[in-house]
Amino acid sequence: MRAKAKISSGCSTSGRMTRSIGPIVLSNSSNSSLGQSAVYASYLRWSAILAASIASRLMPPTEPGPIPMSKSPVLGMFWSTKESSAMLKPPTRLDGASVMRHLSVPRAQTQHWLELCRTKQWNSSTAGVTNLEDGTNAIPLNELAPREGDPIWEGHPHVDITANVRPKTENWLDHLDEDFVAEHGDELPRSFEIQGDVLIVKLGESIWEYGETMADAMLTQFPHVRLVCGTPFYSGVKGEFRIRELISLASRDGTVSPRTRVRENGYFLWVDPSKVYFSARLSNQRMATLHSSKKLRNKLGRGLVVADPYAGVGPSMASLLKEPGLLSGFLAGDLNPDAVELLKLNIEYFTSRRKDSEGNVAEPLEPSEISCCDAKSWPLDTKNQGVVDLLLVNLPHQSIEHIPALLPLMSRGHTTVLRGWAITERTAISDIESSISEAVLGAGGVVEQLSVHEVKGFSMTKVFVCFEAWMFLSS
Repeated sequence: MRAKAKISSGCSTSGRMTRSIGPIVLSNSSNSSLGQSAVYASYLRWSAILAASIASRLMPPTEPGPIPMSKSPVLGMFWSTKESSAMLKPPTRLDGASVMRHLSVPRAQTQHWLELCRTKQWNSSTAGVTNLEDGTNAIPLNELAPREGDPIWEGHPHVDITANVRPKTENWLDHLDEDFVAEHGDELPRSFEIQGDVLIVKLGESIWEYGETMADAMLTQFPHVRLVCGTPFYSGVKGEFRIRELISLASRDGTVSPRTRVRENGYFLWVDPSKVYFSARLSNQRMATLHSSKKLRNKLGRGLVVADPYAGVGPSMASLLKEPGLLSGFLAGDLNPDAVELLKLNIEYFTSRRKDSEGNVAEPLEPSEISCCDAKSWPLDTKNQGVVDLLLVNLPHQSIEHIPALLPLMSRGHTTVLRGWAITERTAISDIESSISEAVLGAGGVVEQLSVHEVKGFSMTKVFVCFEAWMFLSS
């Protein structure tokens, strides 16, 4: 929402009344003296006009006035007001405001025309939409936009009004109407998430109807954001894949697909928050996984085979594949088919650019499998048994329960590492340690080192923890 602007008829675009000077008429009287007097009087009037014109260009005016398009405007006896007005730029305001061409459209169609102008790169990057008192909205246009009357505008007029110039701000709320912010201040979102060029914000029921207005303010504040999506007040994380319902509120270029690429720890990943769960907040955990993997590689003196059966789009796999000489093979997958589609894209990208420790093209990975199936079925395939050096278990609500079924994947006769994440009661962290130790013992191994530490709070009584077990399974 923007401050309202009035347009007054009969005035220039600066709000200042314009004045015109009529043509000079020479007398046709036969009396030479009278004729000479008339000509002389006309000459005096014309000299005064010319002097005033020159003075007006040499001396600062006491009020704003039109600026000639040419540095040498033509003055003559047949100078018409209509023709001269077409030669003049819109007047400059002394208060710093500027007049700009706007597209006037019904308010209900504002978002449609905004997206069209953004797609064509016709909208002004320095001014915002202005609400007009006739019930329309004025969208600021730049010099690239077609002239009024072009069929693209479908008959909507152009108006020259003072631009609603947007100052540089530090908060997207500053782009909203002050009265609107005052009325809904406590209900407006103070936090949001950005994945790549997609901004995701949760809106309450009382302000859901203003979603497009708020989304436009966010696009203004964040130039790198392409799409603003809202999570409705009536919907949360849904289903076993923990997917959020997203509704497109505003797009900078007209595209509405949430698929995007995020940058994490120096590399890019394909994600789609409408289909796949992804949390950038765990990027530090993925770096810690890389650190542990390098320690294990140094201990074993060779590349590792990693299994990531709950890989999602593959953020952990990306960090491992990017490290020269770290991996010799992998098993990766997810139960969500949409996640597996993006996982394949990401793994293909990183495997095609792998280098060995000397910077040469790396040897092919073996095994190199991507599956879309229940992780607990992986060990049932004999070719997957006893081949994994590093096992990642990222299924927070069920990780501990799945560990016994996954341990047959682990290599035997040397040290291997189990690393994962779980959600548990704050008072039950010791229970996780006991469960992991019992599972390793049941698989015929011993725990060399075991740690469980809190990563972040999950609720008033629960925490999100990371566990890591270094173990030795006998042959």
